[in-house]
Amino acid sequence: MKLFFDEAGHTGSVMPNKNHELYNDNQRHFVLAGVFVQDEKDEQELIFRYSKFRAEFGFDKEKKGSDLMTKDNNDALSYFIENVLDSKHFWICNYDKIFYLSTLICMYIFGPDFRNKEPLVWYQYASALAGEKPELFLKYCELVKNNSEEESRKFLKYLINFPFVKLDRDDRNLLIIFSKLMLSEKEIERIPLGFDAYIDGKYSNIVNITAAIYALNEGNNITALGELLLCLKHIYNIDLDKCEVIHDHIKEYENDYIDSFSAQNIEIHFRDSKEDLLIQLADNVASIYRKSFE
Repeated sequence: MKLFFDEAGHTGSVMPNKNHELYNDNQRHFVLAGVFVQDEKDEQELIFRYSKFRAEFGFDKEKKGSDLMTKDNNDALSYFIENVLDSKHFWICNYDKIFYLSTLICMYIFGPDFRNKEPLVWYQYASALAGEKPELFLKYCELVKNNSEEESRKFLKYLINFPFVKLDRDDRNLLIIFSKLMLSEKEIERIPLGFDAYIDGKYSNIVNITAAIYALNEGNNITALGELLLCLKHIYNIDLDKCEVIHDHIKEYENDYIDSFSAQNIEIHFRDSKEDLLIQLADNVASIYRKSFE
């Protein structure tokens, strides 16, 4: 089996920018698309189908998914959806950066033991929290930068008094209950700056860097690529160390990928999309899906 990946959207930029926004240019979502082939015959059949599409519309060079979303390419887009896509070869991980922040807050308040013992409740709270007003996440990002006990107390008090919309505003809300218990303690652990966040200058890359790929075995926080691989592992019962994983070039982070995956005996290769039709296909799927989702 071979797995071909490409992405659409900014990976990081979750921390507030100069305009006090959580993400730039409506980049709340990051999309990772995967194209999966079972064997050589399956791969050639998919390449033939995609090549036929390119020839039909005179696309001699690489055609980006963003180009297919323009008015001039409406016919090509319709053909692509009807004749290239199917329910067999394509997978999407749509990564919500706000949901990522909500899991960080839940991890800080509830802790990993609660999540492991009550995963349904934990993720119900994380999902509901992601629907709250953005001011909550702006406050979290503001206080987490200083990483001190004083700031931790400020955040807990803020959370207790926050005007929740999706969650209860009283002591039926476990976030409030746990926050009050934490405030009653003499010492509070520092707010963590994201589990396995990739810190680089002014932003955090949170969605595609694979420092948490160990979670394929441990079940802890994982990134977009890790989540997609984990999904395939369980659905198809495949051995990932026997699969060839191919990703479009991302020069800044290729060493991070290689180091993280090698610990799991998963070999990942990087190719230029101009030289690989199935990476081009993954790019088309990622861009079209993300633009449609927006």
